[in-house]
Amino acid sequence: AGDTIFVYHGTYYEHDLIISKLNLIGEDRNTTIIDGNDAFTLGILVEDEATVHGFTIRGFTQFNSGIGISVNGNKVTISDNVITGCSPYGIYIGTTWLGNESNECTIHDNFFISNNDALTVRGGGRLVSIDHNQFENNYIGISTRYTRATISRNNFINNSGHIALLWETVFLTLPFVFYQTPSFSENYWDDWSGKGPQVIHGYLYYWIHLSSMSIRIPLFPIVQFDWHPAQEPYNIPVVS
Repeated sequence: AGDTIFVYHGTYYEHDLIISKLNLIGEDRNTTIIDGNDAFTLGILVEDEATVHGFTIRGFTQFNSGIGISVNGNKVTISDNVITGCSPYGIYIGTTWLGNESNECTIHDNFFISNNDALTVRGGGRLVSIDHNQFENNYIGISTRYTRATISRNNFINNSGHIALLWETVFLTLPFVFYQTPSFSENYWDDWSGKGPQVIHGYLYYWIHLSSMSIRIPLFPIVQFDWHPAQEPYNIPVVS
Protein backbone atom coordinates (compact mmCIF):
# COMPACT_ATOMS: atom_id res chain seq x y z
CA ALA A 1 0.00 0.00 0.00
CA GLY A 2 0.99 3.62 -0.28
CA ASP A 3 1.03 6.40 2.32
CA THR A 4 0.12 6.00 5.98
CA ILE A 5 -2.34 8.07 8.01
CA PHE A 6 -1.91 7.65 11.77
CA VAL A 7 -4.98 8.46 13.87
CA TYR A 8 -4.56 9.37 17.55
CA HIS A 9 -6.90 7.96 20.16
CA GLY A 10 -10.30 9.59 20.49
CA THR A 11 -13.87 9.15 19.27
CA TYR A 12 -14.54 10.29 15.71
CA TYR A 13 -18.12 10.59 14.45
CA GLU A 14 -17.12 9.95 10.85
CA HIS A 15 -18.74 8.06 8.01
CA ASP A 16 -18.34 7.30 4.30
CA LEU A 17 -14.56 7.31 4.51
CA ILE A 18 -12.92 5.97 1.34
CA ILE A 19 -9.37 4.65 1.38
CA SER A 20 -7.33 3.31 -1.53
CA LYS A 21 -3.59 2.62 -1.67
CA LEU A 22 -3.40 3.84 1.91
CA ASN A 23 -2.65 2.53 5.39
CA LEU A 24 -5.14 3.83 7.97
CA ILE A 25 -3.62 3.08 11.38
CA GLY A 26 -5.23 3.78 14.75
CA GLU A 27 -3.20 4.44 17.89
CA ASP A 28 -5.06 1.85 19.99
CA ARG A 29 -8.02 -0.22 18.89
CA ASN A 30 -9.75 0.18 22.26
CA THR A 31 -9.53 3.97 22.34
CA THR A 32 -9.41 5.01 18.66
CA ILE A 33 -13.08 4.84 17.75
CA ILE A 34 -15.01 5.51 14.55
CA ASP A 35 -18.60 5.85 15.73
CA GLY A 36 -21.61 5.80 13.42
CA ASN A 37 -23.79 6.83 16.36
CA ASP A 38 -26.62 4.71 14.86
CA ALA A 39 -27.14 7.56 12.40
CA PHE A 40 -25.08 6.51 9.36
CA THR A 41 -24.96 3.61 6.93
CA LEU A 42 -21.27 3.17 6.02
CA GLY A 43 -18.14 3.62 8.07
CA ILE A 44 -15.21 2.89 5.74
CA LEU A 45 -15.10 1.81 2.09
CA VAL A 46 -11.80 0.03 1.46
CA GLU A 47 -10.53 -0.18 -2.10
CA ASP A 48 -7.32 -1.56 -3.64
CA GLU A 49 -4.07 -1.99 -1.71
CA ALA A 50 -5.27 -0.60 1.59
CA THR A 51 -4.99 -1.45 5.28
CA VAL A 52 -7.26 -0.67 8.23
CA HIS A 53 -5.61 -1.42 11.57
CA GLY A 54 -6.16 -0.50 15.20
CA PHE A 55 -9.71 0.89 15.46
CA THR A 56 -13.03 0.28 17.11
CA ILE A 57 -15.71 0.51 14.42
CA ARG A 58 -19.16 0.74 15.98
CA GLY A 59 -22.75 1.84 15.60
CA PHE A 60 -23.35 1.74 11.83
CA THR A 61 -27.01 0.77 11.78
CA GLN A 62 -28.99 3.48 9.95
CA PHE A 63 -32.18 2.06 8.37
CA ASN A 64 -30.84 -1.39 9.28
CA SER A 65 -28.53 -1.01 6.27
CA GLY A 66 -25.30 -0.39 8.12
CA ILE A 67 -21.83 -1.63 7.18
CA GLY A 68 -18.87 -0.92 9.43
CA ILE A 69 -16.24 -1.70 6.78
CA SER A 70 -17.04 -2.49 3.14
CA VAL A 71 -14.25 -4.11 1.11
CA ASN A 72 -14.47 -3.65 -2.65
CA GLY A 73 -10.93 -4.04 -3.86
CA ASN A 74 -7.84 -6.23 -4.03
CA LYS A 75 -4.85 -6.66 -1.70
CA VAL A 76 -6.68 -5.43 1.39
CA THR A 77 -5.73 -6.10 5.02
CA ILE A 78 -8.13 -5.57 7.95
CA SER A 79 -6.37 -6.32 11.24
CA ASP A 80 -6.48 -5.71 14.98
CA ASN A 81 -9.85 -3.94 15.04
CA VAL A 82 -12.95 -4.20 17.21
CA ILE A 83 -16.14 -4.38 15.13
CA THR A 84 -19.26 -3.94 17.26
CA GLY A 85 -22.88 -2.85 17.14
CA CYS A 86 -23.22 -2.85 13.34
CA SER A 87 -26.34 -4.03 11.52
CA PRO A 88 -26.72 -5.81 9.27
CA TYR A 89 -22.99 -6.08 8.49
CA GLY A 90 -19.84 -5.58 10.50
CA ILE A 91 -17.48 -6.20 7.56
CA TYR A 92 -18.75 -6.94 4.06
CA ILE A 93 -16.30 -8.29 1.46
CA GLY A 94 -17.23 -8.38 -2.21
CA THR A 95 -20.26 -7.28 -4.16
CA THR A 96 -23.20 -8.96 -5.81
CA TRP A 97 -22.38 -12.16 -7.63
CA LEU A 98 -22.24 -10.34 -10.97
CA GLY A 99 -20.15 -7.55 -9.48
CA ASN A 100 -16.44 -7.16 -8.85
CA GLU A 101 -14.53 -9.78 -6.91
CA SER A 102 -12.21 -8.85 -4.05
CA ASN A 103 -8.95 -10.81 -4.27
CA GLU A 104 -6.01 -11.23 -1.89
CA CYS A 105 -7.82 -9.95 1.19
CA THR A 106 -6.68 -10.81 4.70
CA ILE A 107 -8.87 -10.42 7.78
CA HIS A 108 -6.91 -11.27 10.94
CA ASP A 109 -6.76 -10.61 14.67
CA ASN A 110 -10.04 -8.71 14.83
CA PHE A 111 -12.69 -8.95 17.55
CA PHE A 112 -16.28 -9.07 16.28
CA ILE A 113 -18.86 -8.64 19.04
CA SER A 114 -22.60 -7.89 19.11
CA ASN A 115 -23.20 -7.42 15.40
CA ASN A 116 -25.93 -8.85 13.21
CA ASP A 117 -23.82 -10.52 10.48
CA ALA A 118 -20.34 -9.93 11.83
CA LEU A 119 -18.48 -10.78 8.61
CA THR A 120 -20.02 -11.46 5.21
CA VAL A 121 -17.89 -12.78 2.33
CA ARG A 122 -19.51 -12.79 -1.08
CA GLY A 123 -18.18 -13.51 -4.56
CA GLY A 124 -15.50 -15.76 -5.98
CA GLY A 125 -12.46 -13.72 -4.99
CA ARG A 126 -9.12 -15.54 -4.77
CA LEU A 127 -6.89 -15.77 -1.70
CA VAL A 128 -9.31 -14.43 0.89
CA SER A 129 -7.96 -15.40 4.31
CA ILE A 130 -9.96 -15.11 7.55
CA ASP A 131 -7.54 -16.07 10.28
CA HIS A 132 -7.22 -15.71 14.06
CA ASN A 133 -10.31 -13.57 14.72
CA GLN A 134 -12.83 -13.80 17.54
CA PHE A 135 -16.57 -13.91 16.76
CA GLU A 136 -18.60 -13.51 19.94
CA ASN A 137 -22.24 -12.69 20.74
CA ASN A 138 -23.16 -11.98 17.12
CA TYR A 139 -26.34 -13.12 15.42
CA ILE A 140 -24.17 -14.70 12.68
CA GLY A 141 -20.40 -15.02 12.94
CA ILE A 142 -19.51 -15.46 9.24
CA SER A 143 -21.94 -15.49 6.33
CA THR A 144 -20.55 -16.95 3.10
CA ARG A 145 -21.98 -16.88 -0.40
CA TYR A 146 -20.14 -18.54 -3.30
CA THR A 147 -16.73 -17.75 -1.86
CA ARG A 148 -13.55 -19.80 -1.66
CA ALA A 149 -12.27 -18.05 1.45
CA THR A 150 -9.98 -19.89 3.85
CA ILE A 151 -11.41 -19.72 7.39
CA SER A 152 -8.90 -20.92 9.96
CA ARG A 153 -7.86 -20.61 13.62
CA ASN A 154 -10.78 -18.38 14.64
CA ASN A 155 -12.83 -18.50 17.85
CA PHE A 156 -16.61 -18.88 17.51
CA ILE A 157 -18.22 -18.20 20.88
CA ASN A 158 -21.86 -17.67 21.87
CA ASN A 159 -23.13 -16.60 18.45
CA SER A 160 -26.74 -17.40 17.57
CA GLY A 161 -25.27 -19.02 14.45
CA HIS A 162 -21.55 -19.41 13.93
CA ILE A 163 -21.72 -19.83 10.14
CA ALA A 164 -24.37 -19.08 7.51
CA LEU A 165 -23.25 -21.24 4.60
CA LEU A 166 -24.96 -20.69 1.25
CA TRP A 167 -24.20 -22.34 -2.08
CA GLU A 168 -25.99 -21.06 -5.13
CA THR A 169 -26.49 -22.05 -8.74
CA VAL A 170 -27.98 -19.80 -11.37
CA PHE A 171 -30.17 -20.07 -14.42
CA LEU A 172 -30.34 -17.96 -17.58
CA THR A 173 -26.95 -16.46 -16.87
CA LEU A 174 -24.47 -19.23 -16.02
CA PRO A 175 -26.67 -22.32 -16.04
CA PHE A 176 -26.07 -24.89 -13.35
CA VAL A 177 -22.76 -23.49 -12.18
CA PHE A 178 -21.81 -24.21 -8.59
CA TYR A 179 -19.69 -21.47 -7.13
CA GLN A 180 -16.61 -22.05 -5.04
CA THR A 181 -17.07 -22.82 -1.39
CA PRO A 182 -15.04 -21.85 1.68
CA SER A 183 -12.70 -24.15 3.56
CA PHE A 184 -12.57 -24.46 7.36
CA SER A 185 -9.55 -25.53 9.39
CA GLU A 186 -8.54 -25.59 13.05
CA ASN A 187 -11.21 -23.20 14.31
CA TYR A 188 -12.49 -23.22 17.89
CA TRP A 189 -16.24 -23.88 18.09
CA ASP A 190 -17.91 -23.60 21.48
CA ASP A 191 -20.57 -26.11 20.39
CA TRP A 192 -18.18 -28.77 19.09
CA SER A 193 -18.91 -32.19 20.59
CA GLY A 194 -15.21 -32.85 21.24
CA LYS A 195 -15.06 -35.81 18.86
CA GLY A 196 -14.71 -35.95 15.10
CA PRO A 197 -15.08 -32.95 12.80
CA GLN A 198 -17.25 -29.90 13.34
CA VAL A 199 -20.24 -30.20 11.02
CA ILE A 200 -21.21 -26.93 9.34
CA HIS A 201 -24.72 -26.88 7.94
CA GLY A 202 -25.81 -24.79 5.00
CA TYR A 203 -28.23 -24.65 2.12
CA LEU A 204 -28.15 -24.72 -1.68
CA TYR A 205 -30.32 -22.17 -3.44
CA TYR A 206 -31.27 -22.04 -7.09
CA TRP A 207 -31.50 -18.61 -8.69
CA ILE A 208 -33.67 -17.82 -11.67
CA HIS A 209 -32.56 -14.47 -13.09
CA LEU A 210 -35.11 -12.80 -15.34
CA SER A 211 -34.94 -9.43 -17.01
CA SER A 212 -36.93 -7.65 -14.33
CA MET A 213 -36.48 -9.79 -11.24
CA SER A 214 -34.59 -12.61 -9.55
CA ILE A 215 -36.22 -15.54 -7.79
CA ARG A 216 -34.40 -17.65 -5.18
CA ILE A 217 -35.67 -21.21 -4.72
CA PRO A 218 -34.29 -23.42 -1.92
CA LEU A 219 -33.17 -26.82 -3.18
CA PHE A 220 -31.61 -28.92 -0.41
CA PRO A 221 -29.43 -28.71 2.70
CA ILE A 222 -25.64 -29.10 2.45
CA VAL A 223 -22.81 -29.67 4.91
CA GLN A 224 -19.14 -28.85 5.16
CA PHE A 225 -16.61 -29.81 7.79
CA ASP A 226 -13.83 -28.44 9.92
CA TRP A 227 -11.86 -31.68 10.11
CA HIS A 228 -9.46 -30.54 12.82
CA PRO A 229 -11.29 -28.29 15.31
CA ALA A 230 -9.24 -26.64 18.04
CA GLN A 231 -9.60 -28.17 21.49
CA GLU A 232 -9.38 -24.80 23.26
CA PRO A 233 -9.96 -21.19 22.20
CA TYR A 234 -7.04 -19.27 20.78
CA ASN A 235 -5.51 -16.42 22.74
CA ILE A 236 -7.00 -13.57 20.75
CA PRO A 237 -7.02 -10.23 22.62
CA VAL A 238 -10.53 -8.98 23.32
CA VAL A 239 -11.81 -5.57 24.36
CA SER A 240 -9.87 -4.28 27.35
